[in-house]
Amino acid sequence: MANLMDEITLEEWQQTLEQVNINLAPGPSGIGYTIIKHISDKSSSIILKIINLSLKIGVVPDQWKQSLIHPIPKLQKFDYILAITRPIALLNNIRKSVTKLLTNLLSTILTNNKVLRGLNFCGLKGENTAIPLRLMNDIIEDARENGKELWVVTQDMMKAYNSVSLESLQLALRRLDILEKFILWITGLFKDRQMSIITAFGPSPTFIGGDGIDQGDAISPLLWRIFYDPLLVAIQQACNQQQGYEMVNTWPLDIQDRSTWQQYSLRVPVIAYMDDTSYLNSSGDKIQVSINIATQFYHFHDVDINGKKSELMVINPKVSRDELYITIGRDNSKVQATDKEIRYLGCYFSSSNLRKRSIKRIKDIIEKFLNPIRRKCITVGHIAYLINHVLISRVVYVAQLMILSENEWNFLFTPVIKLVKQICGLPRSYPTLAIYHQYILEINNPWDQICANQITVFLYLINSNSLASRSIMIRCRTAQLRLAIHDNIFEHDSESLFLGHQEAKSNLSLHNIIIARKLNIIIQQDYINRSTWTISSGNMPIREIFITHRCLNLLRKIGTANSYPLIYASQLMLPYGHIMSWACYRFIAGLSAKGRIAKWFQLLT
Repeated sequence: MANLMDEITLEEWQQTLEQVNINLAPGPSGIGYTIIKHISDKSSSIILKIINLSLKIGVVPDQWKQSLIHPIPKLQKFDYILAITRPIALLNNIRKSVTKLLTNLLSTILTNNKVLRGLNFCGLKGENTAIPLRLMNDIIEDARENGKELWVVTQDMMKAYNSVSLESLQLALRRLDILEKFILWITGLFKDRQMSIITAFGPSPTFIGGDGIDQGDAISPLLWRIFYDPLLVAIQQACNQQQGYEMVNTWPLDIQDRSTWQQYSLRVPVIAYMDDTSYLNSSGDKIQVSINIATQFYHFHDVDINGKKSELMVINPKVSRDELYITIGRDNSKVQATDKEIRYLGCYFSSSNLRKRSIKRIKDIIEKFLNPIRRKCITVGHIAYLINHVLISRVVYVAQLMILSENEWNFLFTPVIKLVKQICGLPRSYPTLAIYHQYILEINNPWDQICANQITVFLYLINSNSLASRSIMIRCRTAQLRLAIHDNIFEHDSESLFLGHQEAKSNLSLHNIIIARKLNIIIQQDYINRSTWTISSGNMPIREIFITHRCLNLLRKIGTANSYPLIYASQLMLPYGHIMSWACYRFIAGLSAKGRIAKWFQLLT
């Protein structure tokens, strides 16, 4: 941590200024990034001397503590109540450049040394919402597919940044063995802050802010993560007591030798991105334990939880409807389980895999976009820009975890294309492909954009050393077993793989592999990993038998939730060439022999 307080060089300063957005509003000084970036080296050296002196003696200039508060309205009616606005602080741009440089240094140190162990996926370089969203999606898919109980609670925190006391922040920073001088400088940055609120009649009188960190400073997300990390670690350590939801896949490397079978598992009790936190567990009692740990933390640090905005979703509940609730917050607000979708990081999740909900969600977004435009007199250039940069951008983000076909996307965008043709004065019979042509209107094809986004994120995640990479691999192995594919699913025959489109409707990872293959994108692994995906020691793959008899739909009836996954027909053979009975197979698989003999078993025998 020693290099945190090293003198900032002119080269480091200039590199930091290259990263800033020159279009951001200046703070109270009125000096924007454009001026700071274009001043002479001599002037920059003078600024650096002031910055380095400030860091050396641990004293923050008073002007750096001044800020203008821009209250951004929320969806609720304003009614002149500042508490229902989002306060964004406009800070001194030299101060913001310094904190950005220090953020880069501290982030690099924390990343390289893997200091922060809580499952929070923001604040460090290169992190985004892709990992927590994919984790949530894969866990929900696993619970649905295997009939396992899953409780998910999304928590709404009130004024997170304003809840951080400087004393608590100091303790959190000391926990990481950060230099005391750096701690004093950082906390001094937020002590006795002088604030003024931007109003329609000019800035309000200056007042002294209380505890909290500025929402608008480059270092604030990282400081929040450091402050929040002890809670997440405490909840994760409770995993030793079987807390959290567990994804499990038993992989038969050699189908005849159980000693070679490997188990891939992943246990996740909590997922966070900044203050957006989700708790996951396999029962109501267990998830309440995690929430109670969090409640103690919030009570100690005077953090308020909005129980009215927190949501609970339960998949495959084992208790009655009356018991599907949790209590959260200092006031023990009761949160009842919902049958509707829950929202997390801008995406939507539900207890059932209903495609109608996904389609309706996209329809609503498109209608909300089109309604005001229909009443406007706009040009072709306007509509093309709005579709490409507003509508498709939003739709691609919301739909990043949805599994919809190309035909469904074309159907959803029919009203958009209809409006474009109307604005252009084109007949309805005009070819839609011409609308998407790059040399005509240059409107982006939504299917192309969603494919590009999903495949890019999929490749990024499977090559990352993250929990999402592990969850994706478990889902891919599960898909390979359910499809009875004996060789590597990433390199499996394309025609055979495309026949798994029904299975892909409930497995996003399989859907990603299939659409990548349709675009002639083949995912290859290294030699060592490739060999662990092949299931050996069998004859006559049952998948080929079902394909030959055009009964691939029966393959899904076999399932994989037993101790004897069927990949080869030879697994049903007894010594001396006899075929085992239905009762014998069910006994080996650890299943009940009651009921009629399955059609798939009759086909194989």
